[in-house]
Amino acid sequence: MSSAALDYASFVCLPEQAVTLSVADCLADHKVAQVSPIDDFNGITMPLVKLGTREFVEGDPARGRLLLLGLVGGTEHYFRSVLAGLVSVCPVCQASSASEMVPLSAIVYYSPDRVSHGLLEGASLSGKDSVINKTKKLTGIEIKPGSSLSAALAEFDKLCELRHASVHSRGELQVKNLLKLSMSPSSGEQQKTVEIDQGTFQTAVAVCKTAVRAYNRHVFSGIIEQWIGRPVFEGAWDKDRDRFTRLFNLFVSREDMKRANAYNCYQRLKRTIDKRLSGRV
Repeated sequence: MSSAALDYASFVCLPEQAVTLSVADCLADHKVAQVSPIDDFNGITMPLVKLGTREFVEGDPARGRLLLLGLVGGTEHYFRSVLAGLVSVCPVCQASSASEMVPLSAIVYYSPDRVSHGLLEGASLSGKDSVINKTKKLTGIEIKPGSSLSAALAEFDKLCELRHASVHSRGELQVKNLLKLSMSPSSGEQQKTVEIDQGTFQTAVAVCKTAVRAYNRHVFSGIIEQWIGRPVFEGAWDKDRDRFTRLFNLFVSREDMKRANAYNCYQRLKRTIDKRLSGRV
């Protein structure tokens, strides 16, 4: 660059500095959650709820957007954890995902019991369509239009769009965002910005919790139906215990169902399992 150009640049801003970011200083060892994905989601959400006071959220518009970022990210992580967990514990899902490619680096990186997470490397689950499509692809379970789960995911989809604008354009909604939110931009209309107050944030929390609970119930029921129909169950607790307990622990919320256990759930299913195995269903 010529000296003249440098002189011109001095009119617009201060010169740059040589700065190097140490990535290692930004990292910590990852602790794998020892609870089900739904309880892990609840654990992620609770600190955000406590932080989202009126004073905090309404003190600066950026704060509400940051809380929304954490909330949607935690919800997406729930979906990812359930799907990866199912590929590890469910033979039906293992068959459905048998042709999926896993990067070699993911095989090296993840421990053997978590290598299924490699299936979701680079996959986005922040939106209704992506959740529905990935669920169908990896589990064979459909989420039908008009169902309560479909409605819950549609509300979650709105939050994903608001989160997208918050992350990529400082909250400023672009035409693409407005169209996805079913808002037609008018000529000359003032541009819109995402602004989350305490009440809106509480509603957003409820939207995510509803989507997670609806998905958790729907997919668990769908897997049980698949296991009964294949059949995967052998019809005796001592034979089915290990596999069923792993499935049950993937879905059960100890926060919601404090006394629930795999054995009692299995006993509720036993009559249907026996009928299917005997050919009566």
